[in-house]
Parts: sequence; structure tokens; C-alpha cells
Amino acid sequence: QLPLSLSRAELPQIGGGVPTVEMIATLIEILTARDLMEQLVDDLGEDAFKSPPPTNPLVRSALAGVEYVTTGISDALISVGLIQRVPPREALIEALQARLVVFPVRQSQVVEVALTWPTPDVPEMVTTRLLELFMERVEELNTLSSEQDLYAERAVQAEAELAVAQEQLRKLQTGMLRILML
Repeated sequence: QLPLSLSRAELPQIGGGVPTVEMIATLIEILTARDLMEQLVDDLGEDAFKSPPPTNPLVRSALAGVEYVTTGISDALISVGLIQRVPPREALIEALQARLVVFPVRQSQVVEVALTWPTPDVPEMVTTRLLELFMERVEELNTLSSEQDLYAERAVQAEAELAVAQEQLRKLQTGMLRILML
């Protein structure tokens, strides 16, 4: 297990301001989102998560035997319809989701990210890439939020301009009516 922490200074802001409880919860949701896990697996490749083969030939043989028996049992259960075959990518995504822990530290604005994995090299590599993807995603959301703010501001300006134009039109129509009455 390799715990990584994001302090308040490192937590990205969505829409600006100080991170609130709701904002921290939103950031945790983004960090644990399935689509982020899928992108993580696609970026790193499935092989990055595999353990290197043991150097001891006896251990290597024992592992091969266990894998053979496990595969045989799984195939038998699949053939009688008790379980369904899960593609390796899907199984890897589910394993990541099950082993990734993201939680806020009590009474702080710190989020801890931890991943447990059988291979010691994997947690650091995975959490580093996950945090990079997370920061990219938050930046995308901030860009969208800024664009929405810009459009909302422009809509308010357009409404004000429309109100002025309507008032000018009303005055013009009133003036034309007075001229016609003369």
C-alpha cells in the first residue's frame, strides 16, 4: 500500500474558491470514476499491472499449476452457466476500483489516495498516472465551467441589450403614432 496525500494547496479548484465538504466529495467522485479507471488502464496497458514471473523455477512451476487449476475450474463454472466470463480489461478495471481507496482526512482539506497491489512497483506508477489524469479532468471541468460562465454572462448582456432595443422601439412606435395623429 502506497498512500499519497493531496493537501489543500494541491487540491484543484472547480469553479474557484476554498474546497468545501461537497467539493472534496466531488473531487473524490472524479478520482474514483469508472471512466477515469478505463482511461488509466488504456494509458498504462494491461501488461503494466502484471507481476513479473518469479525467478525461482519451483515457485514458477507452482504458480503455473495453480493458474491451470484455477482456469479449469473457471471454465467448468462458465460452461454450466454459474458464472460469466469477464474480459481481462474489465477484470482489471474492477480490481483497480476495489483496491483503490480515496478518502478525506478528518477535519482537514486533505485527500489520501491509496492503492494496494500484489506487485510493489504498481501502486506508485498507477497512482501517479491516476493523479495526472485526475488533474487533466479537473482542468477540463474548469474550462467548461469558465465557458459556461462566459455564456451566462453574455446571455445577461444580450437580455439587457434586448430590453434597451425594445424600449427604443416602443418609444419610436409611440412617436410615430403621435405624428400620425397630428
